[in-house]
Amino acid sequence: FPSHDTQAGITNIDRLGKNLWVQLEGSLAWHIHLNSTGWFMPQNDRARSKTEVDEIHENFIHRIDEPGIRVRFTLDDGQVWNYHDSRTWGKWRYREGSSVEDQEYFATYGPDWLKSPEEAKRKLIEVKSSRPLKDTLCDQKIASGVGNYLACKVAFEARQHPHNRYN
Repeated sequence: FPSHDTQAGITNIDRLGKNLWVQLEGSLAWHIHLNSTGWFMPQNDRARSKTEVDEIHENFIHRIDEPGIRVRFTLDDGQVWNYHDSRTWGKWRYREGSSVEDQEYFATYGPDWLKSPEEAKRKLIEVKSSRPLKDTLCDQKIASGVGNYLACKVAFEARQHPHNRYN
């Protein structure tokens, strides 16, 4: 990372697909692209109590003690969070700006499945594509946040082969 105050406060956290926008005090933010293998996991009970991770942990594909911790955050209130990325595919950059929406980088992204599921669904229904179902689902310009794993799960639940044509 470039030289920066590691004690800078976090003022906001936003996401778009697999991109996290961690706004720091001042004009800088961390833009974290999780890629295929990056994920955050609470390390201590204080962090776990702030999330619903215990409810989903039984179905989660990663373990808390899994190797590959690249960054550990300790917050003022005692929460400890680990950033895991076993293959080091995730990207971290400092960027100027105050939100995901302000960034030119994200201008071509479609609506986020978790933030706007109805809008993402509407865009997917409107799409006319001769590409395979999985390719269409993974197209971040249509709707952001679906990767290979989720696209295959959606195709399975829809009883469609992921390589069948979308329309």
